[in-house]
Amino acid sequence: MDRLEAIRREILDRAKKISDAICESSFGTGVTSGVERQHIEITGPGESSSGHDASKGVASDCSREDINRHSLRVLMVDLFYFFVALLFVIWRTISSGDGGSPGASNAQQQSKTEEEDRVLTRELRVGNEPVEMKSVAVTEAKIAKHSGETNTIEDKQTSPEKTRCRSFSDFTDFTEMRESTADLRLFRVVNRASGERHVLKTLPDHSSTAARFEIERDLLLKIAHPFVIRIRHDFVDSGQLCMCIDYAEGGDLDDLRCSVGGTMKPHQAGFFTGEILLALKHIHSLAIIHRDLKPENVFIGGTGHAVLGDFDLARSGIYSFAGEGPVEARAHTMVGTPEFCAPEVLRKQPYGKAVDMWGLGILFYTLCVGEAPYSGMPDEVLRAATQECEAGPSLPEDAPPAANSMLKALLKFDPSQRPSCDALQKVEFFKNMMWEELLNHDLPPPIRVQGPFQR
Repeated sequence: MDRLEAIRREILDRAKKISDAICESSFGTGVTSGVERQHIEITGPGESSSGHDASKGVASDCSREDINRHSLRVLMVDLFYFFVALLFVIWRTISSGDGGSPGASNAQQQSKTEEEDRVLTRELRVGNEPVEMKSVAVTEAKIAKHSGETNTIEDKQTSPEKTRCRSFSDFTDFTEMRESTADLRLFRVVNRASGERHVLKTLPDHSSTAARFEIERDLLLKIAHPFVIRIRHDFVDSGQLCMCIDYAEGGDLDDLRCSVGGTMKPHQAGFFTGEILLALKHIHSLAIIHRDLKPENVFIGGTGHAVLGDFDLARSGIYSFAGEGPVEARAHTMVGTPEFCAPEVLRKQPYGKAVDMWGLGILFYTLCVGEAPYSGMPDEVLRAATQECEAGPSLPEDAPPAANSMLKALLKFDPSQRPSCDALQKVEFFKNMMWEELLNHDLPPPIRVQGPFQR
C-alpha cells in the first residue's frame, strides 16, 4: 500500500510539472507577442527600426522558438512518464483485487472455494453419512459405488458431447420390432460411432401420446440404476420424437419364463423379484412410482440380469405410500394393466407407492404360476380381488411357506398394510439374499440366457 501511495504522489508531481510547462510555454508566447506589438507602435508605419532594435527583435524571435521547443520536450517526456506510471498502478490494482494485496485476494478466493466445498458436502450425502469432498469426480464415484450407478459415472467420463447421436443418420441396420404400434415404433439399431446395439423409440411430435413420451424420457434421464433401463440419446428428427435406450438381448421377463417351461421355481422368481425390488427402492426414493409392473415391462440384459423399463405410465412427485397426505403427494388416475393394478387404482381412490408393491406381488405370482391371479376387465379384476381379500392367492403346494407369506403381505387389500421396499428386504423369504452383491451384479442369474433374443 505504501508503494502504491508513493506512485500516486509521483503521478501528481508529474502532472503538476506538465501543467507548469504548459503555462510557461503559453506565458512566453504572450510576452513575445506583446513586445512585437509595442515595437511596431513606436516605430510607426513605414519606418524602419534601428540596427540595435532589429537585432533585439531577432533575439526575441530566437528566444521564443527555444522556449517553445524546450516546453514541448518537457511536455512529451512528462507525458511519457505519466502514462507509464498510470499503467503500472492500474496493473497493480487489478492483480491485487481492487487495490488490495495479492495475498488477500488469494485468501478470499480460497475461502470462497472452501465455502462451496462445505455446501457440496452438505448436499452430497449417502444416507446420513457425509461424503468426503476430495473432488467432484471422487464424490460421484463414491455415490455411484453405494447406489450401483457405476455405469452412469463411466458414461460421463467416456462419452463426450461430440459422440451424442442427434439424428437418424447416426444409426444403421434398422430392424423394426414386434412391439411397434401405429404411432410408437421401435427399431433395433446399431450406433455408427460405437457399434453398440440399441433400441430406438420414435413417436410423431403431433401424436396424442407425445406428452407421455416426453415424461418417460425426462424420468429416464433422471434415474440412474443398474436395474433400470438406461437412456442413451434423445433428439427430434423429421418431426419424430426419438429416444435411444439399451437393447435387452435376453428379451423380457415373460419371454424368459416361457423359455423354461412357463413357470419358474420360487427361488428363481425371487432372484428377479429382488432385482426389481432394488429398482423400485431407488425410484421410490426419487418420489417416482411405476404403476405398470408386469413381466413384459421387465427386460433381461445380455448378462441375464433384469432391468425395469417402460416408464410411459410412471408418475413423479409421489411421496405418499398408501394415498395419505396432501393431494399433490399422491395420484388418482386409473392407469396400468388391469390384471396387475392394485384395488385402490381400480376403485379410483387416491394412491401412492404401495401400488408398486401390489404389482410386485402379482409379478412374483405370475412367474411362479404362469399367469396372473386375476384377469378380465377392471371391474372383474376388482370383484375377484375383493372376494379373495382375506385369503388371497396362493402359490403351488411345493412352494416354501416363506414365499407364500411374502406374497400375502404384498397382496394385502389395505395398502397401508403392505410392506415398503425396506421392509420387504427383511422378510423371511429374502433372509439369505446378499443385497450388496446382487446390486453389484456379483450374483449369477439362476436362469441362463440362451443367446441374443430376437424380438
